[in-house]
Amino acid sequence: MDGLRDQLAKIYEEKGSNYLKNVWEARNDYIAVILNRSRETIEAFFEKHAKHKLNQEETVICLRILEMQRNAMLMYTSCGWFFTEISGIETVQILQYAGRALQFVNLVSSNSLEEEFLSRLAEAKSNVRSLKDGRGVYEKLVKPHIASLHHIVAHYGIGSMFEGYYPESDQFELYCFKIHVFHQRKDSSGNMMLNFGRVHITSAVTLHEYDLIFIVVQIGLYDFRCSIKPFLDAQNMEDIEKDLFEGLHRHHIVDLLRKIDGYFGETYYSLKDLLLVDRLKIISLLTREMIEKISTVYEHLYDENQKMSEIYRSVNLSIPEEIRYAAKHTLERRIYAAVQDLASEGFQQKKTAAIYRLIEAAKSFEVEIRKEEIAKFLNREFKSRAKKLMNCIALETIEECYQIQRIAKRIGVELEHRETQEYFFLLMKRWVTDPQTLPDMLKNSENHLLQVMAELHLHTDELKKLLHKASPISSS
Repeated sequence: MDGLRDQLAKIYEEKGSNYLKNVWEARNDYIAVILNRSRETIEAFFEKHAKHKLNQEETVICLRILEMQRNAMLMYTSCGWFFTEISGIETVQILQYAGRALQFVNLVSSNSLEEEFLSRLAEAKSNVRSLKDGRGVYEKLVKPHIASLHHIVAHYGIGSMFEGYYPESDQFELYCFKIHVFHQRKDSSGNMMLNFGRVHITSAVTLHEYDLIFIVVQIGLYDFRCSIKPFLDAQNMEDIEKDLFEGLHRHHIVDLLRKIDGYFGETYYSLKDLLLVDRLKIISLLTREMIEKISTVYEHLYDENQKMSEIYRSVNLSIPEEIRYAAKHTLERRIYAAVQDLASEGFQQKKTAAIYRLIEAAKSFEVEIRKEEIAKFLNREFKSRAKKLMNCIALETIEECYQIQRIAKRIGVELEHRETQEYFFLLMKRWVTDPQTLPDMLKNSENHLLQVMAELHLHTDELKKLLHKASPISSS
């Protein structure tokens, strides 16, 4: 790290001295830009530190070398130096900062520092056989995750194949880039689909602007190829678009891919090149229809064999695993849907029977229902109602909180108390501190309110006394 730091400092001084009055004062003051990356902040920064008024290209160079220095300092994040294995999460993180600094070196200088850096890293041995040493860690755990601007365009190109994946507006932000979509066209033939477009992309970090065209080919369900090249002129783009979309309906897949390579080059990006969060989101969209088909089959099997549990129990036989699996899958989906429906209707007690019947059915089929998603949903609903009570006391909201607790207990879900408890504690504290704020209407829901608070492990003795004093019976 020290060797790389010194080399980065040398490049920074050589490049920065052409534009900045004092390169190290500018580096230290750059924190103001990091905290607020607005055009106004950047202009004020260079007005103070630049030797002359910088043009767009000079501004981009300065921001790149300043970012290079920022990542050089991030390489020394303290947690990275407390490790017993070089492939640990802390060490990988500081190597990612080093990788980002090296990425900026390649953008501002003809000197490539990566090979020398990797040679030194190779001296640090790893306990993981597949990684071998620091070089292996960098090449397998760091370098594949270094994103270029073309990766961002590939994100957009592949993601925009799906309706509603990105905002409908032709201008939006994607990570630290601003995207302006000038043109887009989609078409399909058989199991193949094309997505062609032109985007103008601006880095919010370095202000570098790019004008690019892309073509995405989707073959079947999971095979994506996104090729990217600079926008030259409108006629060139129009000719490429016309040729490729005509080829979609005329040519074999192999011939069309060759034609694309002829225009864009042989480098392309696929699902594996997207950030993990985008990869998972797209795979989820791709498999949703198939999962629905499978679920329909399971539900059909369950509905046909609902009486099966009674028959098997009557002869003391275990229910076949295949039938139990269909029951488990179906009942999990139906219970979750029933809880959502109940929430939309205000958790009315008379509407809970459907959920309880489904729970009993699960018991009869001897299946354990996964409750994680139900728990998350009920916790969100409980917390939102507790927060609502802080602003407006309503008996129906108290009743809903009470019913949520009852349903959670019946299903076997443990509610998270931390935030909800805090809301009810603050309510109780407000009433106890100033009894005049205690609403008269609470006497109509006293028992349920106290039960909700008791379930949240709150001591309600003082509140009980206040409610007792406020009741008409005690004052008569």
